[in-house]
Amino acid sequence: MVSVIFPVVLKSPVGVGCHMPRDRCQHGWVHEVGKHTKKWRGDYYVYERLPDGREKRKHRSVILGLKCQMKKWEAEKALRDILLNATAVVRASEEITVRWFWENKYWPMHQEKLKPSSREGLAWIVNKHILPALGSVPLAKIDRFTLQMHLNTLGKNGYGESVLHKVRTYTSAILDEAFEQGLIGRNPARKLDMPAAQRKDRPFLSSDQVRALLNVVSGRDRLILRLFVTCGLRPGELFVLRWDDWTPGQLRIDEAIWRSQIGSPKTRKSLSVVFLPPRLEGELAQWREESCAREGSSDFIFPLRAGKPVPKRLWLEDVLRPAIESLKIHVDYRILRTTFSTLMQKHGTVKDIQQMMRHASPNLTVGTYMQAIPESVKEAVGSLEKALESPTVN
Repeated sequence: MVSVIFPVVLKSPVGVGCHMPRDRCQHGWVHEVGKHTKKWRGDYYVYERLPDGREKRKHRSVILGLKCQMKKWEAEKALRDILLNATAVVRASEEITVRWFWENKYWPMHQEKLKPSSREGLAWIVNKHILPALGSVPLAKIDRFTLQMHLNTLGKNGYGESVLHKVRTYTSAILDEAFEQGLIGRNPARKLDMPAAQRKDRPFLSSDQVRALLNVVSGRDRLILRLFVTCGLRPGELFVLRWDDWTPGQLRIDEAIWRSQIGSPKTRKSLSVVFLPPRLEGELAQWREESCAREGSSDFIFPLRAGKPVPKRLWLEDVLRPAIESLKIHVDYRILRTTFSTLMQKHGTVKDIQQMMRHASPNLTVGTYMQAIPESVKEAVGSLEKALESPTVN
């Protein structure tokens, strides 16, 4: 239940306009109270919004001051000031908690417009990191201090920047919707500070490790691995590539698979092309000949059976990891994508890598995927030293 204060016109005289509906906006009215000590009292109405959307009007009053110390017009002005300062204040009752609003308002409204992967990620963050701490708190009692302390606690518990950023973003989105629906007067999550969090470097494979991996796989599996480490593809994109996605020198990325459902790629920026180097394109042409695939066919490039794509978990767990077990190297899809972005920095600019990875912002490419290569840093420092020691030539 939500209480909203509406300031408006002064109360009409009795009998004037009594047939008209009540004006919800009012400045209230002032009158004298008290038997021995005379005081000015201000009266006004508030409207409480119930969880089902209905409204209920309630009377409120406030003592403005002693009659001997202020005139009536001063009391009226004091009441107007109180109402003006309260025009943006919306008081939600304890019936409307963060959990109630999430389950009954926000989630039903927004889940259908999200992609399946985004929908699952949002629900997981909210149910894991937001509702356990804030779910039982009434919207009326949510303030910036409460939210900031919760975020700080997550940081102290060792969660990384990615989780903290999502908690802050999703909390703000939920409270923004509550504000739009008139349940709170402002969004207290808009100016939350990111707590200090230890940046966790993502592991990646060195060039020697990549060559070792390629030496223990062959045929179709070697081609798949080459596409991962040379083009930076996501597994959900690679395994639904079709022959008609291949045009000379490039692959069109216009589909992705998530939990056996084929749909559009992860983001709008992901809907793009990746470029094929000549040798890799030659291996792809050889695979088409071996698989007897027709050029321009809509069949999958790497089918499992009955025209279905290879499940990404099946290829990683049942094909790649057993083949490289003797190398004692841990590999997953994220490591392969991070390997591409990290090794690529020696051969292209940040914008080049961003284009291949199809990120919306280079900040994501640099801040999350590209890792420092110790050998490269060592060489750079050595090069700087030589430059500083060299005599200046005029």
